[in-house]
Amino acid sequence: MWMREGDSCGSKSRQTKVILSCGVSSKLAQVSEPSTCVYSLTFETPLVCHPHSLLVYPTLSEKLQKEWDEAEQARYEELITEQGHNNLLKDIFEEAGFLKTQRVTEKKDASSPTKKFESLEKCNEGFQKQKEEIERLQALLTQHNIPHEKQPAEKPQSPVNVAPAVVSQNSHLRGDTGLLSDLV
Repeated sequence: MWMREGDSCGSKSRQTKVILSCGVSSKLAQVSEPSTCVYSLTFETPLVCHPHSLLVYPTLSEKLQKEWDEAEQARYEELITEQGHNNLLKDIFEEAGFLKTQRVTEKKDASSPTKKFESLEKCNEGFQKQKEEIERLQALLTQHNIPHEKQPAEKPQSPVNVAPAVVSQNSHLRGDTGLLSDLV
């Protein structure tokens, strides 16, 4: 942060450069005067330790800023774990609308049947859309440093037979590599 247009200092105004730095407590860490009437301050605070704090914190409502402050203080006092701290921040981000909520809110309607595909082509299109959505969500999680694991695909309970005449030239079927993939 640059604070300009300070008190008069000869022919110019005083100015101060404030550098915010991650620290375990809030304190003034360093002060210097690199040139006449120009000051440099380093201020350490846990409030800037989160990678998105300087982007997100100023845009939050007063209520959410207070929740963030409380989460930082609880982490500093070791009242919560790092994982608990991250979960609190995730909840704050969700409430602010910066992350999509991961809470399940949809209700299953018993009267609506499960979606069935009319053809292999429609099934492949649906599969491709789901795959793209999963990749998009994983990229979003990675972007926000939220750990995620790929879940192994469930094996179908009964084998699916597809007649070769129905498969288009551009698509191909992949078989289960079984134990061979573990050996490689």
